[in-house]
Amino acid sequence: AVWAALSIEIDYVWIYLVAGGGVLAVAVVLASFPRFASKTPQRKSIVLRRRYWLYYGLTFLSGAGQRGRIRSGMMGESPRYRRKIRCRNYP
Repeated sequence: AVWAALSIEIDYVWIYLVAGGGVLAVAVVLASFPRFASKTPQRKSIVLRRRYWLYYGLTFLSGAGQRGRIRSGMMGESPRYRRKIRCRNYP
């Protein structure tokens, strides 16, 4: 949208005033929706079950956060080239 506005030579000030006004209008509309109270209060603490201790321990020891990033392509293989990149922490 900015590129289209610049191609017809509108000043930056007007482009960003219109865009900011649009964002403000959307914020006002979203804030005007009613909020409904839930029937059950939300639990705001972590729920750890004693019977899942093995799962929690193995997940912690396997480094599940890093493996997820490698599998998604952020650090490991690229789905475009299908070439595996070996990491020290991941077989």
